Amino acid sequence: MPISVQFTWLASDNAWAYQFQLSIDKNFQKIVIDTTVFNPIVTISNLDFFTEYFWRVRLTRGEQYGIWSEIRKFKTMLSAPLLLFPENGSKNIPTSGTLKWSPVPGAIHYYLVVSTNKQFINNQIEIVDLKDNQFDYTNLEPAKEYFWKVRATGENGKSEWSEVFNFKTQLPKPELIVPPFADT
Repeated sequence: MPISVQFTWLASDNAWAYQFQLSIDKNFQKIVIDTTVFNPIVTISNLDFFTEYFWRVRLTRGEQYGIWSEIRKFKTMLSAPLLLFPENGSKNIPTSGTLKWSPVPGAIHYYLVVSTNKQFINNQIEIVDLKDNQFDYTNLEPAKEYFWKVRATGENGKSEWSEVFNFKTQLPKPELIVPPFADT
């Protein structure tokens, strides 16, 4: 999901337009957006995840430019993890194994939820403070469908949830009864 941010400032009767700048450094040596707008509002889309941005505005009147506003800064949210294994719709997954997802830059820990329903009610597994981008699970029920999702948490808050994946565990192993001894 692309990140969009709406910027607003107080309107001025002295302005015909406003010059808006967005940069990834506080000295505005690496300007990402430099645009002129006619209203005191601008929406910028497709910003990078987990990035610190700086912005400022000044009045313009033809070739005349006002003094730059104070510089404001903000940091965009973490990206959502990408689920890697088991792949979505996988079948015959062992009842004990490993769930894996992509590491997220800036993540301090991950929140994993595994459930037997899409609504994630009565979760089978719910781990809030995973340090690694994988989790070893045990004792899932055989021949059952599971749904799972992950989100990252960092100093700047939480990411969106990942896409929800599902997988089906393998059928149970038959128990042999007669004859009672194995012939090796």
